[in-house]
Amino acid sequence: MRSGVKQRACKVCREKFEPVRPMQTTCSIPCALAWGVKAAEKKAKREALAEKKSDALRKKALKTRSDWMRDAQASVNGWVRWRDRDQPCISCGTFNAIAWHAGHYYSTAARPDLRLDPANIHRQCAQCNLFLSGNLIEYRKNLPARIGQAELDRLDGPPTAVRATVEVLKAVTAEFKAKLRQEQRNALEAA
Repeated sequence: MRSGVKQRACKVCREKFEPVRPMQTTCSIPCALAWGVKAAEKKAKREALAEKKSDALRKKALKTRSDWMRDAQASVNGWVRWRDRDQPCISCGTFNAIAWHAGHYYSTAARPDLRLDPANIHRQCAQCNLFLSGNLIEYRKNLPARIGQAELDRLDGPPTAVRATVEVLKAVTAEFKAKLRQEQRNALEAA
C-alpha cells in the first residue's frame, strides 16, 4: 500500500482497491467496462425520459379548446361521481347499477354555460342517462331535495353567454382533480 493513498470500494463489485488515478472508480478493466455499460444505459434512460417529457409538452401545446373542454368535463364528472357515491340514482333511486354516469339536468348542448356546474350534474345510472335520455321528469322531481330550491331557480334562470377560455378550462380541470384527490385522501385517512 502506497502511503497517503486511501482505499476505495469499486463501484461495480464493491471490492476494496487502491486507486492508481485520482478519479478512478473501478478496480479493474472488466469492472470499468461494466460501469461504462451501466452509465450508457442510465444515459439512454434519461434521454428517453426527457424525450417523453418533451413529447408530452408538445402534445399539451397542440391541445385545442375542445380537448381542454373534454378534460375539464372528465374531471368534473369524476368529482361528481365521487361526491354522490353514497347517493342513489337521482332519477330512478336505484343503488344497484351496472355503471354510473354523471348526468346533466340541462344538457351540455342546451345550456353550455351549465356544462361544468356541479349543481347541474348528479350521479345517474347508465339506464336512466343513456336509455331514458336522462329520465328528466324524475330528475326534476328529485333535484330540489339535493340542491335546494334557490339553487334550482338559479339553474332555471337565464343563460349566460360567457364562453370558457382555455385558461379557465385548465383551472377547472386542475381544481376538480385536486378536490377529488383530497377527498379520496380524506376518505382513506378516515377509514
